[in-house]
Amino acid sequence: MSLIRPFSSIRKDFNRLFSEMDQEFYAPWSGRERSGGRGQQQEMMNVWAPAIDVIEEENRVVVRAQVPGIRPEDLDIEVDTHTLTISGKTSQQVEEEKGNVYRREIVSGRFYRQVGLPAEVKGDQAQAHFENGILRIELPKSEQSRRHKIKLNR
Repeated sequence: MSLIRPFSSIRKDFNRLFSEMDQEFYAPWSGRERSGGRGQQQEMMNVWAPAIDVIEEENRVVVRAQVPGIRPEDLDIEVDTHTLTISGKTSQQVEEEKGNVYRREIVSGRFYRQVGLPAEVKGDQAQAHFENGILRIELPKSEQSRRHKIKLNR
C-alpha cells in the first residue's frame, strides 16, 4: 500500500471543504443563494473542486485547471483584480447497470473553485484556452503589480 494514497483522499476532502466554505462565505456578495434546505444541502454535497496550478510570471499570472470531461460551453470563468473563480457543471453519463456497483469515483455535477491571485491583474485582457481537459487562463498583471528595478543611490 502506498503512503501517498491516503493523503490524496484527504487532499480531495480538504479541497471540497474549502470550496464549500468559499461558496458559503462569498454567497451574500455574489448574488448566489446560500445553502439552506435539504435540497440545497444535498446539492452542495455534490460540488467538487478541480485541481489547479497558479504560476506568477514577470508580466502575467497563469492558472491551469484540470477539468476532464467538461465541455467548454459548460465552463464559467470570472476574474476581478485579485480573485479568479472557475465554475460549471458536468453531466453524468447514465448507463444501465447490469450488476451491483462496487465503486463509483467518477465525479459529476457542479464544480466550483475560487483562488486568490498573487498579483493584481487586468481581468478585461485575460485569455482562456481549453485543450485535452486542461483549462489555461492567462491574466496580464496590472502595471503597479509588475516588479520594478530600483537603483541604489550612493
